[in-house]
Amino acid sequence: MADDLGGTDDDKPGRSIEPKTIGLVVLLIALLAFVLDNRDDTRVGFVFFEVTAPLILILIGTAGVGVIIGYLVARRGRRRHRD
Repeated sequence: MADDLGGTDDDKPGRSIEPKTIGLVVLLIALLAFVLDNRDDTRVGFVFFEVTAPLILILIGTAGVGVIIGYLVARRGRRRHRD
């Protein structure tokens, strides 16, 4: 439908979904499917200790650490471009 200025509803800001958002949703769905399929207990050895936990928790924790590292790297990159 056209508005008073001759444009369409598609021209309004905030109405379209960015490809980046779609990619993120697809990635999260794939991660969720992978995590839910891997619920068995597993043993993970760190430098000084060993932990036995459901694989789902280890995968979620690893994904969380990855998100934090990605955020920090992106933030550092933005800061460099401003200077």
